[in-house]
Amino acid sequence: MSAEPITVSLIIPTRNERENILVLIARLEGALQDTSAELIFVDDSDDGTQDVIAQRQGQGQLPIRVIHREGEARRGGLSTAVVEGMRVAKGTYICVMDGDLQHPPENVPELLAKAEQTSADVVLASRRRKGGSSAGLENLQRKVISFALEWFTRLAFYDRLRGVDDPLSGFFLVRRTVLDNVELRPEGYKISLEVLVRCPDLRVEQVAYTFMPRPSGYSKADLKTGLTFLKHIVILLLEVPDARRFWKFGLVGASGLVIYLLLLWLLVLQAGLPQPVGWGFAAEAAVLWNFLLNRRVTWSERRASESWSMLWEGLRYHVTSAFSIGANALVFFLLALADVNVLLAGFASVWAGVLTNYLGADRFVFRRGAQSMVQRWLPLARSSRSGPDAAPSERSALTLGRDEEIP
Repeated sequence: MSAEPITVSLIIPTRNERENILVLIARLEGALQDTSAELIFVDDSDDGTQDVIAQRQGQGQLPIRVIHREGEARRGGLSTAVVEGMRVAKGTYICVMDGDLQHPPENVPELLAKAEQTSADVVLASRRRKGGSSAGLENLQRKVISFALEWFTRLAFYDRLRGVDDPLSGFFLVRRTVLDNVELRPEGYKISLEVLVRCPDLRVEQVAYTFMPRPSGYSKADLKTGLTFLKHIVILLLEVPDARRFWKFGLVGASGLVIYLLLLWLLVLQAGLPQPVGWGFAAEAAVLWNFLLNRRVTWSERRASESWSMLWEGLRYHVTSAFSIGANALVFFLLALADVNVLLAGFASVWAGVLTNYLGADRFVFRRGAQSMVQRWLPLARSSRSGPDAAPSERSALTLGRDEEIP
């Protein structure tokens, strides 16, 4: 008779958690008593944690495996420990959690239920959702650092993390098949970020939870941990092509600023045109430059192929640019009215304009499915596609875009 299929494999990396481990196992057994599960501990401890785990093997209701690592095998820390556990996991789902009781075991069934009810690929336990909390962070400094790193991460990987409340959560569940043929190369502690950025087209759900204080032991976070995190960010930006979209947009915008200032200098200071006229020509040239470069570089896989569709994209880009200028002005004058320093107000207003422009381009100008809308509204666009080669050409373009997104 074949063994019962395992629903969820719990991957728990541990490092010197001897005092917490028995409580953790007991609470997991209580939470998963109606679930087919296995516990996989990947241990880098020097305090005998692996011996405590070994004593519980075969004693409870859940099968327990422990992989103890020594020396060079520990290289990469928590993240490589998680990947090693994933390689041997047998469950339909893999749940990653810490071994220090800051991730409540009682939340695991909720993550699993959410995945089964929604067919999600990933379910994150979120401190940022309504009902969640990061109370377990030890002090204000750690809370501020955590918040800053989270927003830096959102900015770096906006396309992948859109709609994700807690992208740096260390407590999450992932469907095992999602990881097939995906090479995970994490650095440091943020394995969830590695999965979210490297695995394309994920359906992500979230469940609120409270990040608990440690009952014993000490946090492993330090300056080295922060530097490793920044290294991880750089690696992902370099290795995952479409994760760099925001930065491509920023570089295009910087080049557009050069075009704008150069033309303003030529037309007003050198050619002697009236300032409003020179400004109008320079601004329009910069908008057109940004539009053409963004459709060629930043959103190349989504750009329209027909002339009518391209014209429609250009019109929408002008609307978006107008909104970004309005957002810039609104933020600047509101902050000025609040007596905020003019330079700070200027800095904040520039970012308001940049973000408005980026969101507009991503969701309004170059959004997926925009071409089909053009085909419904513009009969000439439909007729220009009526030739026998139209369908194959479109399929090739879409396939190319898809291939570019997969690392």
